[in-house]
Amino acid sequence: MASTLTYVAVAGDYLVKIAEEHGTTWQAIWGHPGNAEHRAKRGSPDVLYPGDVLQIPVADRPSEPPPPPLVEPPPPPAPPPPQPQPKGVDPTWPYGELPGPLAKSEPRWTCPTGICACADTGGEHEMVVHTVFLHDDMSRRMAGARCRVHGVGVHEAPAYAAADGSLAIELHALPKTLVVEWAAEDVPLAGPFPFRRTYTLAPDGTTDEVVRARLDNLGFARAATLWEKVESFQRTYGLPVDGEAASVLPVLAEFHDLASLPPLVEVPDAERPGQVTRRPDPPLAPDLRPPSQGCLAAVEELGPRDCHFSFVMFDGRERAPLAHASYVIDDGSAVVHYGTTDAQGNLEHGDVPGGDYFLRIGGITMTVPAIHKDESLRPLLAIPDA
Repeated sequence: MASTLTYVAVAGDYLVKIAEEHGTTWQAIWGHPGNAEHRAKRGSPDVLYPGDVLQIPVADRPSEPPPPPLVEPPPPPAPPPPQPQPKGVDPTWPYGELPGPLAKSEPRWTCPTGICACADTGGEHEMVVHTVFLHDDMSRRMAGARCRVHGVGVHEAPAYAAADGSLAIELHALPKTLVVEWAAEDVPLAGPFPFRRTYTLAPDGTTDEVVRARLDNLGFARAATLWEKVESFQRTYGLPVDGEAASVLPVLAEFHDLASLPPLVEVPDAERPGQVTRRPDPPLAPDLRPPSQGCLAAVEELGPRDCHFSFVMFDGRERAPLAHASYVIDDGSAVVHYGTTDAQGNLEHGDVPGGDYFLRIGGITMTVPAIHKDESLRPLLAIPDA
């Protein structure tokens, strides 16, 4: 026979973790009748905020004989001191916490031998300052934007951007990525806020890799392919449309690296009476902030949630189904989805915008598309890098 435990979520909680800690499954928690109000409020098992109250089914322990009564009960304990806010909860941020734990940024160095000697810094760490310019969904600088920065190595990040939309972040070392959240200065609850992005600080690698990273930073993260990302960027900023990464690299370097991203304005659409379209104003003058800088924007809309993940996952080496394998799906804007494949290796998760997502399963990280709901159970091989 099972009983029910009342549990209050804290920062960093998610259903899979809570279920494992209480010897049950996330499906049992999500489907519990006592959580009907939570299901209606949140709409997805992947959405859980600190303070959410859950009813958790737990197995009853065998009854034990009651303890002997106390001859004289002890005095009541002193009231506990006021409890601080749970770690990571910001009472001045009205949008809730990130919907899942952050992926840690890997260090930007390697040690081929596995045994590396590090210089003694005497306890002192040299700080690196990286400046990011924050923009809205019309690529306009956001003066005084309210923001939060998450990630490994962050020493100090102001709560508000400067009057020119710049945010100077002090870091112990330069990580590959940070998660940045930002909104208008008065943190309105209406509108598109907050914007959330996984921000690549110093894009490097092949032409395709640096173009993809810069486009993701500017908000072009949901297109299904790099070709489509480039085309969307070219159309948005009035450039010749060819979909070629190499052709936009110089412009991207100017817009992203030199902080000259042009703002967009809405104008009547000549081809659709009564509709508006966007066109770019001239680029801003370059604004250099040594030693390193970049731009974040939320230009591209996420679009309707008319796609899902529906794959049959196979081990790329054994060609066997990846049954009962835990997975994490990251959309590049700090939204994380968790789950476990079934006995046939089926991975199914619904109601997401179309686009590319990072899938981590079986120790492998790969890029997968969200597919339209008309298609289901597409075979997919998880193949490790050679």
